[in-house]
Amino acid sequence: MMAREQVSPRELTQEPRLELARLYREYGAFINLLLRRLLGPGGDTEDLTQEVFMVALRKLPSLQLEGSAPRVWLAGIAVRLAANLRRSHGFWRILTGQGLLLETPLVDWNTPEHSAQKSEATRQLQALLDTLPEKKRTVFILFELYEMNCTEIASALGCPAKTIHSRLLSARKALVRRHKAAQARRSIR
Repeated sequence: MMAREQVSPRELTQEPRLELARLYREYGAFINLLLRRLLGPGGDTEDLTQEVFMVALRKLPSLQLEGSAPRVWLAGIAVRLAANLRRSHGFWRILTGQGLLLETPLVDWNTPEHSAQKSEATRQLQALLDTLPEKKRTVFILFELYEMNCTEIASALGCPAKTIHSRLLSARKALVRRHKAAQARRSIR
C-alpha cells in the first residue's frame, strides 16, 4: 500500500494554484464525503466541494496554520459552507432514506440480503444523525466517522476543545437514547 502524500503547513503558502492542486488531490475525496455526510442525500456536494477549494485558494496567500493540518483547515471550511447552505435554505431537510451514508461499502457484501441490510442500517444511521442538532451532529461525524481528534475538531470549528468534548458526549447519549426508542417502536410492530 502506497503511503499518502502529506502536505506540510510550510509548503502551503508557496505558489497558491499549484498548492491548491496538491490539496485537492490529497483531500478532495475526504471533503466530498464529509459534505455528503453533513448534507445527506440530494445535497449538491460536488459544487460545494469545489467551493471549499475556491475559498482555500483565496486564503492560501495569507494562510497561517500554526501547526494545524491542512485536513483540519479544509474540514473547517467545509463545515462552515455546509452550515451556510442549510441556513440559506431555511431548514434542514428530512431525509427520505434514498441516499447512502457511505460512498463505498466497508465490507464486501456478496449477497443481495447483506447489501439490503447494509443499506437499511445506513439509512437508519443517517436518520438518527439527522435528529441531532447541527453542532452536535457535526462534531459526532468528524470524530466518529472521520476519526479526527477533539483538538483538530476544535481548531476546525473555532471553539474550545472542552466544548467539543461536551457536544460529543451529548451526541452519543442522544443517539443511544433515540436508537433504543426506535428499536422499541420496531419491536412493537
